[in-house]
Amino acid sequence: MKRAPELRFNGRGGAMSRNALIAGVAVLFCGAAACGLYIWEPWQSNLVKVCERTLKASLKAPSSYRRISVQERKIDISLAQWRAAKAKEPARNIRAVYDESARMKERGDSPAWLAALLEYEAINSFGASLRSTAECVYLSQDGSPRHASPLNTFLNGETLLGQRLDGASAEMSRMSCREAEQFERENKILDAPDRRLLNRIIEECR
Repeated sequence: MKRAPELRFNGRGGAMSRNALIAGVAVLFCGAAACGLYIWEPWQSNLVKVCERTLKASLKAPSSYRRISVQERKIDISLAQWRAAKAKEPARNIRAVYDESARMKERGDSPAWLAALLEYEAINSFGASLRSTAECVYLSQDGSPRHASPLNTFLNGETLLGQRLDGASAEMSRMSCREAEQFERENKILDAPDRRLLNRIIEECR
């Protein structure tokens, strides 16, 4: 059975409604700090530039990209929340994370989650111009987007290196319905993020 499209931070692609995307981001940020709404910014930050550059590279016809609107969001977080987020990164040295957070405290850095919500039009593989949305999220040490890059910014939930915002593995996110059902029958032990994603894929396939 064909799987219905659903908003998620996993880089699986597909068009997403603007309201659903905003709701999904609200869930992410409300888990880290106070809730809020996206705000319009009068300038184009480095995060927006990185987001658009990465997004264009993923399109079937990059030259057809046309931005309709952009909104940016900032959620201040504590050093403890920053450490917890960094510690989830693949092959991350936990001691190095704590050492860096100590230096951040000495400098008076204020870490934050930054997000950019893009609404755009682009031509798909069938030659049709479609309107869609894209979400970029970046974990900043000092609340600034100046160090954002395609390697550390999540486009629709995944970086160019395959790191996922929800903590699940890139391999799991690309599973087909048949592969997921086979994986479930084998009853393998999975980390909690992978198990949640597997359960969601199987549910969508029914």
